[in-house]
Amino acid sequence: MSAHDRLKVLLGLKGSDDELIALLLAEAEEYIIGYTRRKSLPAALIGAQVRLAAMYYNRRGIEGERRMSEGSVSHEVEALPSDIERVLNQHRVAKVVCMSAVV
Repeated sequence: MSAHDRLKVLLGLKGSDDELIALLLAEAEEYIIGYTRRKSLPAALIGAQVRLAAMYYNRRGIEGERRMSEGSVSHEVEALPSDIERVLNQHRVAKVVCMSAVV
């Protein structure tokens, strides 16, 4: 099953939401590529891409908010959920810094 179909099933979307699904998946892919410092999305991270795109979908309308309160109910939004972060960290490319000793 493609990432597009997986996301539609996960969110329960039908019909003409294809453009929105494609946009959410593209944004999730860009984020993952930047975070992992890779040139392309590894197949092993497609599940993380789908979960991240679902998170983007569910957060529509609350962009930029870190904490919400309604009456006695308070909710804090994580920038990147820890379960997704753990998966991405396993595929992160190390950054090499050249350090030469000055004698």
